[in-house]
Amino acid sequence: MNGAVVRSFVCVPLPEAVKRIVGNHAAAIRREQSGLKWVEKDLYHITLKFCGEHPLPVLDVFRNNAEAAINGHRPGPVLLRLGRPGAFPGMKRARTFFIGVEGETDKLAGIAELIESAAEAAGMGKENRPFHPHVTLARTRRPEEIVLPFFQEKRPGEWSAESILWMKSELRPSGPEYSILQEWSLL
Repeated sequence: MNGAVVRSFVCVPLPEAVKRIVGNHAAAIRREQSGLKWVEKDLYHITLKFCGEHPLPVLDVFRNNAEAAINGHRPGPVLLRLGRPGAFPGMKRARTFFIGVEGETDKLAGIAELIESAAEAAGMGKENRPFHPHVTLARTRRPEEIVLPFFQEKRPGEWSAESILWMKSELRPSGPEYSILQEWSLL
């Protein structure tokens, strides 16, 4: 595998019960928003850092840096809950449709910053956009307006995140396939 590169990201996984809740919300609008490419329920997560594509030696340095950062800070469990829907750059011209995440988001942002620093020290580059915890539901290449009357009700879905995952992402014609490269405990 000389010269091989791996596309990866670091994320907070969602429990199955929360994935079902998010999937049910997404299903309620899926028929109305046919221009969107919907994320499969099994792929839902909260991205802490999109690493991009890097050669194996860079990934080894990142793994060591991230492990040292997490082990050195042991932030403990992070209490999270589903929040309000949103879109980047906005609901009138959405390119990415998501459901926000609330709860201990400052703690989550601190973990994201640890991972960001580990990535930057490995030569992966720094993310310039502010961290905005969310679960991506759909994307589109052509901006589209999204109207969401169903999300105005109660937003159930609370959980305690106790680990983060470093995931390999392989792009396939059928959609992305994820596999775990590393799991780091927050406890």
